Amino acid sequence: DFANEYYRKAISQHCDASQYNGAAMLEERMASNHSKKKHFEASIEDYERASKLYTAANMHDSADRTRSRTAYLLGTVGRIRDAAYSYQSHAIGQTNQNIKKFNVPHIMLRAGVLLLSDCLQRSPELDFSEIREMVEEIYSLDCRFEESREHAFLVDMMHCVTHGDLDKFADCLYSFNSLSEFDDLMLDALEGIKNAVAGQAEKTKQEK
Repeated sequence: DFANEYYRKAISQHCDASQYNGAAMLEERMASNHSKKKHFEASIEDYERASKLYTAANMHDSADRTRSRTAYLLGTVGRIRDAAYSYQSHAIGQTNQNIKKFNVPHIMLRAGVLLLSDCLQRSPELDFSEIREMVEEIYSLDCRFEESREHAFLVDMMHCVTHGDLDKFADCLYSFNSLSEFDDLMLDALEGIKNAVAGQAEKTKQEK
């Protein structure tokens, strides 16, 4: 429509003049407008471009904000695996910023839970190698993640699935959520994990 054409022309002019901050703000405004209209795929593309432009303008806080929004919207439209790796990429970027390193466990928990949920949905096999590879990549960048409560929670989730332990699942969820509330995206992923735990519990019961 006319508004999008106007924004695109203005963004192009800002980029030609190396005014990346102005271009990024317009991209983010377009992304927000698309999101309000529930045009999520278009919003995702705009947020991705905004993040790159903010990075080019050395506006790292704004780049992080739009990168996080991209990951969230990917999950919203059902692209769970893409969302997981988008969060991982976001976490990797945080490891290069001294103050923001403390955000890494929280972001990686989102990445790991989403990927675990996706893996369980795609295959009944209890193969967690992809999740382990994802978190091990972070170990080399930020060794503190392995000792975090977020990492412990992710390990507990895999344990619960393997052993069909619904009681432990409920205890872990209650304990963690009392300290850090889960949003709708995480709750949906955890619901899928809970179903896998229940399925494994039933399978174990039948085998006895």
